[in-house]
Amino acid sequence: MTPPRLIEAGQVFYVTVRAVNRSYRFVPKRAVRDALEYCLAVVLEEFRNAGKIELYEFEFMSNHFHLVLTDPHGRLP
Repeated sequence: MTPPRLIEAGQVFYVTVRAVNRSYRFVPKRAVRDALEYCLAVVLEEFRNAGKIELYEFEFMSNHFHLVLTDPHGRLP
């Protein structure tokens, strides 16, 4: 078992999330891209307004996505 990570306020995180079974759920079609961007915008508005997260970059690939963000209060988990 690995030791718990040290989470500090203001720390920058590079997050990678895979699709279910590494399947190609995020195909590069207009409708899929619009849906992903909409979902990301809704979630970010809630967390940004509460001062819980700052997103710098995001990248959606066919079977995973990446986020670069800061957790100002050290509450990411």
